[in-house]
Amino acid sequence: MHFKRLLTFAGIAVAFATLCVHAAQPTESAQSLFNGTDLRGWHADVPEADNKPDLRSSFIVRDGMLVSLGRPLGHLITNDDFENYRLDIEYRFAGEPGNCGVLVHASTPRELYGMFPKSIEVQMYRGNAGDFWCIGENIAVDNMADRRAGEPETWGGQANQSRRVLNLTDDSENPIGDWNRMIIECLDDRVRVWVNGDLVNDGFDCTAQRGRIAVQAEGAEVEFRKLNLTPISQLSPKDAKLGVLSQDAIEPTISQEDPVRVFILAGQSNMEGKAQIALLDRQIQKPENAVLFERFCDGDEYRVRDDVWINYLNRRGALTVGYGSPDRIGAELAFGTVMGDHFNEPVLLIKTAWGGKSIQRDFRPPSAGLPSAQVLADILTQTNENRAKNNQQALTLDDIRATYGHFYRAMIDEVRTALEDMDERFPSLAGREYELSGLVWFQGWNDQYNGAELEYESNLAHFINDVRSDLDAPQLPVVIGVMGQNGSSPATGAMLTIQQAQLAVPGHLALDGTVRAVRTDLLVDAAAEALYPSWKERRDEWDQIGSDHPYHYYGSAVWFTRIGSAFADAMLDLLGESSRE
Repeated sequence: MHFKRLLTFAGIAVAFATLCVHAAQPTESAQSLFNGTDLRGWHADVPEADNKPDLRSSFIVRDGMLVSLGRPLGHLITNDDFENYRLDIEYRFAGEPGNCGVLVHASTPRELYGMFPKSIEVQMYRGNAGDFWCIGENIAVDNMADRRAGEPETWGGQANQSRRVLNLTDDSENPIGDWNRMIIECLDDRVRVWVNGDLVNDGFDCTAQRGRIAVQAEGAEVEFRKLNLTPISQLSPKDAKLGVLSQDAIEPTISQEDPVRVFILAGQSNMEGKAQIALLDRQIQKPENAVLFERFCDGDEYRVRDDVWINYLNRRGALTVGYGSPDRIGAELAFGTVMGDHFNEPVLLIKTAWGGKSIQRDFRPPSAGLPSAQVLADILTQTNENRAKNNQQALTLDDIRATYGHFYRAMIDEVRTALEDMDERFPSLAGREYELSGLVWFQGWNDQYNGAELEYESNLAHFINDVRSDLDAPQLPVVIGVMGQNGSSPATGAMLTIQQAQLAVPGHLALDGTVRAVRTDLLVDAAAEALYPSWKERRDEWDQIGSDHPYHYYGSAVWFTRIGSAFADAMLDLLGESSRE
């Protein structure tokens, strides 16, 4: 769960003041309850799943949105409790409209009917948005006799009581398929609700004043684009027009006729991305990083793009933080941000990266052929000797051959599948044509051993030609991320050999003018580099600068962001596009 705060400075630091960051302490700015990529910070309570562990999930992440599928019935509940806040929600019915709701001050699970947690529900049922439903709790409103069935003694939150409190309007919701914005303010014993600018309910004397927040699965599929929470110390005036939502402001402005610009990001662990988001939260606060990070933010939150999507193996959605290794970012964030800002067309990143892989073996391209029969036989012997020591079954020569190029084939298959299933994986892109616009290759570490570096140049040239052939893109622009873990020190040995190979490949006659190599060592985060030798003794300082070791570029959000931006600039240059301002 991410606490974000807005810092305010004067003069040149204004750009820094608008950056989004996580805060460790309560603040007066927005916290996004949903990170756009997964359901961290939440847990599901679906009674039917008690005896059916393989039951499909009621809540998923799709295209950067939290989606309540409606069934099986249940609730998605925050792990944390909250009090005195404004909850800002953008939602729409994805299909047939029906029932759903958001619960505030939730506590005891399954308090009612073995399903509903003790809480106050703010209704989203189509045509009744803003009704209160009391679930084990109670709340009062003005003109209660007109808005609640039964006699006063029957009003309450139990199964045999009158639990519904009607809203104040019946026409505040937008047409089916359009987005709605609901604002819920909870302060002490008050709960005040707006829908699309209309005050729809105003409760007081609530029997609960803090608790968890829950989203229902109650029959209809509902998409949630935004779930932001801001601490408050006073309620907004009743006549405030909170939650007015322009449909033009939230729908993509890209033409439905524009083809999707597709970029492939491939490599090993550093293409996966190793900068911890927690470190980004800290580095983003430094004034000297203002210009570097400002494009990642939308006001006081991390930006969730509506024009750039990413497919990273089994993870996919709108581009935002979190598409590196778990809880980390890589070059994809800056690369996709630059591309999204530059192109009017929608952008799709297909990332195929696996740590600890070499181009000599794992990504070996087909046209490079296999090593000699003697080399393969020697590898088989050594492999089986090691397996025998561990009581493992011996491999065959075919098993050894199959390891060569395994991840090359997996990469090509993943790209093809992502493109074939684009409509299903990314509904916002459904029906569009696509254009393969470029490949970024960022790899090298595992080719430093056993002489693999000596054939790197040949393997990489074969790799580029084979990718172009297999994807039917003969002039596909390619950016090579040159190994740079040496930082400000000169590379030596196998690393130097690989660097020289990577720098030489763009000059091959058949590739001239369509391939660009980017020196990543020249982009070094000097502060992380200087502190790393004493990071254990100066851990508090290190946690403000780095989050990994040199082979992973110190896990520096600064370094990975510089790298991603440089990859994007090189790609735009290859495409003949004007460089970004």
